[in-house]
Amino acid sequence: KSVRINFSQLNMQQKYIKDIPSFNNLSELELNNKITYFVWENWSGKSTLIEAIAISFGFNKSADIKASNVKRNDSGFIFTVNDSFPVKLPVLGKHNVYNAMAAIAICNAVGISMKDICDKFIDFKLPPMRMEKQIFGDSVVINDSYNSNPSSMSSALDEFSQLTTSWRKVLICGDMLELGNYAEMLHKEVGAKVANANIDVLWTVGPFSRFVAEEAIAKGMARENVLSCETSEEMSLFVASQLKKDDTVLIKGSRRMKLECVLRQIENCFSGKNENNTALLSLVWNDGH
Repeated sequence: KSVRINFSQLNMQQKYIKDIPSFNNLSELELNNKITYFVWENWSGKSTLIEAIAISFGFNKSADIKASNVKRNDSGFIFTVNDSFPVKLPVLGKHNVYNAMAAIAICNAVGISMKDICDKFIDFKLPPMRMEKQIFGDSVVINDSYNSNPSSMSSALDEFSQLTTSWRKVLICGDMLELGNYAEMLHKEVGAKVANANIDVLWTVGPFSRFVAEEAIAKGMARENVLSCETSEEMSLFVASQLKKDDTVLIKGSRRMKLECVLRQIENCFSGKNENNTALLSLVWNDGH
């Protein structure tokens, strides 16, 4: 079969690939039975070609590892692989369904049976601070503060936007670091996405995230629902007085923003962790999956 690689589908957006010398004038490759990976060293332009058998995964019917019948349950997702193997994935985030399928593809390629692989996900747990659901009294927090980049921020916002909650949805957004000359533009893109998402309140932390706030307001988010702080300590003090009972909160930012300080403040204000709270269980997917 023919494999087509479209660089716009990679983690790096196509409009920035032109800055990598190895990728100049490349938009896609078409290969027979093999996939070619470009490996570059320190953005120097040196590249090495590696050929390997291609294994595809996704929701597309033509994928080698295909997920179907994807549904939300009270702990995460359930879906079927290749129409035969059920998977119970107890984590938040549609992107983690893709991650699970990538793991399934790798294990199957080295000889582990599909059934054995799929049965193991029921005990899977993400590391702390990665789409981690935490409940303090009547407030729900999705703690995704381990790190942040444009791709992971977009995935987290998609998940958060589609939650059905009884009260406000509050996004606490910290800077995405190490973006170089694209930092302002990429933070503004996040702001535009927030303004068009189903999110009620935006609180930002850090100088770059001010661009998120400014763009969200420019794109129509009510100014009174947006606030910017310079540090996580400042945000912690604000959260203590402004967060309300039954709010659902997404905390997302790069590791150096130290947003765990904000989480500790929420825990202090809304003590009494309640693992039986079901406020996060009503997720609606609008894309048909």
